[in-house]
Amino acid sequence: MDIRLNNFSVLTPYIIPESMDKTVNIGDGFILKAIERHIGNFIPGNVLSNRELPGSLDALRDTKVTLLAGANQLGHDFNVTPGFPLEELVSSPNVYIPFAVGYKGTSPHNMTFNGEANSVINAIHERIKFSSWRCPVTIRQLSLAFPQHKSKFLMTGCPVLYDEPLMNGNNFNDNKESVAVTITERGPYFDVNEFKLINFVAKQYTGIEKYLVLHQDYTSDPRAQVLHKKAIELGFTVILPKSAKDAIDLYKKIDF
Repeated sequence: MDIRLNNFSVLTPYIIPESMDKTVNIGDGFILKAIERHIGNFIPGNVLSNRELPGSLDALRDTKVTLLAGANQLGHDFNVTPGFPLEELVSSPNVYIPFAVGYKGTSPHNMTFNGEANSVINAIHERIKFSSWRCPVTIRQLSLAFPQHKSKFLMTGCPVLYDEPLMNGNNFNDNKESVAVTITERGPYFDVNEFKLINFVAKQYTGIEKYLVLHQDYTSDPRAQVLHKKAIELGFTVILPKSAKDAIDLYKKIDF
């Protein structure tokens, strides 16, 4: 099978720097793969983390176009990466294009932008026609803060969802022999939603294969362990994929 390659670079949260003690989020890898489905694969050397300032900006400068891959990293202190020099955005001929980025919904503080974020977002949009964002809330906040760029903010949603088969009207798989559930084992979601979710699925779908797929590895967290144990008692098989590719390959075998 031929693999299309693109000529761009990308900054993605899927890549965790070695110096950072943080859990990989498989969902960030889904977004990266979805972007590649649309524009072709990135050359490995052009895939960099947006979680730290690159040791060298040469890869970004050489490709001329850098995509800022989702997910929810738009906040009051938004920048291309932590410490990314504003001068690079202002004076460089290169362009930086947000692709399916959303706002950080964990704090009302993230609904406004500080001075640096204002300068960064303005500089980015001075030289691009459009930018891609994940949700109407993100568009609303950007439009309020940057009315001069309002026409450039496109609510494209997440490319993981807004793709085949949804966009072209193809039928979804309607078999009911296996179901996969993923959960969010952090923050306020844990106590409010996750136990209810696995209980609902267990009661709604009896007599079929059930999988609890972990997109982040919180298996050492005592609260997560309680949830995982409960899922096993309800008949789930708990799976922790090693990569986004492994998770995608797994989901291809699951009915829904």
